[in-house]
Amino acid sequence: MRTYSSKRVGVSLKRVVSRSMLIAAAVGGGWAAPAFAFRIDLGDPDLDVRLDNTIRYTAGVRTGSIDSRIADDPNFDEGEYKFKGGDLVTSRLDLVTDLDISYQRVFGVRFGAASWYDPAYSRTVKTNPGNYSSHFGSAAALGCAGAATDPPYCYTSVPYSELGSYEDNRYSSYTSHFSRGPGVDLLDAFAFGSFDIGDSTLSLRAGQHTLYWGEGLYFAYQGIAYSQSPIDGLKASTNPGIQAKETFLPIPQISAELNLTDQVQIGAYYDLAWKPNRLPEGGTFLGSADFLFNGPDRLFTGTVVPPTVACAGYYSATNSALIPTCFAGAAAGFPATPVFFTRIGADEPDGQNFGVKLRYRPTWLNDSATLGLYYRKFDETQPYSAPQILNPTTAGTYNLVYAEGTQLWGLSYTDTVGVVSVAGEASYRKRTALSNGVPAGGTSGITADGKGPRGDMLFASVNAVYLLPNTFISPTGTLTAEAAYARVLKVTDHPELYKAEGYDGCPTDDKWDGCATRDSVAAVISATPQWPNAFPSLDLSAPITVQHGIYGNGAGLGGSYQGTTSLAVGIQGLYRQVYDVKLQYNLSRAHTQGVGADGYYTGGNGAYMYNDRDWISLVFKTSF
Repeated sequence: MRTYSSKRVGVSLKRVVSRSMLIAAAVGGGWAAPAFAFRIDLGDPDLDVRLDNTIRYTAGVRTGSIDSRIADDPNFDEGEYKFKGGDLVTSRLDLVTDLDISYQRVFGVRFGAASWYDPAYSRTVKTNPGNYSSHFGSAAALGCAGAATDPPYCYTSVPYSELGSYEDNRYSSYTSHFSRGPGVDLLDAFAFGSFDIGDSTLSLRAGQHTLYWGEGLYFAYQGIAYSQSPIDGLKASTNPGIQAKETFLPIPQISAELNLTDQVQIGAYYDLAWKPNRLPEGGTFLGSADFLFNGPDRLFTGTVVPPTVACAGYYSATNSALIPTCFAGAAAGFPATPVFFTRIGADEPDGQNFGVKLRYRPTWLNDSATLGLYYRKFDETQPYSAPQILNPTTAGTYNLVYAEGTQLWGLSYTDTVGVVSVAGEASYRKRTALSNGVPAGGTSGITADGKGPRGDMLFASVNAVYLLPNTFISPTGTLTAEAAYARVLKVTDHPELYKAEGYDGCPTDDKWDGCATRDSVAAVISATPQWPNAFPSLDLSAPITVQHGIYGNGAGLGGSYQGTTSLAVGIQGLYRQVYDVKLQYNLSRAHTQGVGADGYYTGGNGAYMYNDRDWISLVFKTSF
């Protein structure tokens, strides 16, 4: 919430509001519906008290059937089998409450809370109902009697139910809290004040709130605002096409903005705490790998065949040299014992983050342009993609690791050309976290001292928001487009762990297997034709959002992947400017590698585990 002196509302502020409303209409489903906050009259005209409640109900149904080439992978089976085609994947009720108390609209406090409940998520984890067969060698070479032709390999066989990433196949309290609830989150909780200092205005905020710097719309992991606040990945994954800044979570901090003149504004912030991104947890419908992130209890690493009467050796899934050649009668698969690493608490940063900015409106250039300069030093909120493995023997532990002390320099520009709002930004990140992998024969993408690969990167993006004219399709609407570019300038730390073409951290050396490339380009297009008063008191719109990885794989955490496409197509209605309903179809596609001897994909480029998780969402929202 930005506060201003009641006597100073300059031209620059009006343009900011105009751009914000235009973007909100473009990416918020087409309609900038008015807020219906309830004003509490305390009898004092200087005291303004407003209470706003937003209720949101989301129902989702899986439309895609389970693909065994994904679901037979023990890293993905829990997310795959949680819901089958036709199942209700979410029935979530959310309530967001905001309380604003201000004196003369200059000083005050703001409190916000979010609560939720989703009965579609029971605490029981679903796994593949079959047996996990791990092939480990040629039957002819290893002498597996009875297995010379079918199967053609020696293999172990263990029920998937014994390989779950949660103890006793029940969600941990963390995963259950955020996926099912009931849960309550404190959102905004800050005090604010606005002070006139001569002809200047100083605005201060202290407490838990959100900041979003720069002009990026969709690519939160590549913008100036990267890691400025933790991202609510749960909200982002259940709302495809949502604007990046809508997914940011508030953190305790102190921030200030000083309007020196109508043309110059400076700002700064200092964080009082650090929080990680909140991501879809493993074993849930929109989770990625079953063992990630903060919810799962353990990581399945392979199976061990115990000694037999006829053979004193054993087989380790991570060391084929230990395979004995004297096993017999293996047609039904060797009985085996699964081996796990236990997840422990993440290696979290101290969170001493800060930043400064300068915003300048060059009237000598034109009357609508704004330039921005930024500097930030921060600990990253996204964990490395491969966790740290500790005590890598027959059993051990693993945890998440975050990069600390990243620095960023940024430049932004906004302008209005006719009915088109255009913006761009560029940033240089020094020693940012890079995608990490496991070298051939290694056990972890993080070193023993908890460090991962880091490097210097350049990011740039441009976007435009256009008001659609009256056509035979619709009388009005919006069109939004954004393109983002990333380039690795230098690898500064642990290049041996960097998961990229030409580096040991990606043994396959293949970008289609997820190896990062030096350059990457991705784009989003969102079109929203609108039909005001299509029926009495009912406005209709049809938001369509497409995101595609055009070239290369992003080297930074959360980067884009070539060939990966996500699509959200919907129809939305706003009744009496109060009741908002949207029906939307959501899908994601990524490149996959071939199917291996174990019957599932050997890898892919991007989040290919979502290739069969198409779903339809129905959202009802209203405020009072």
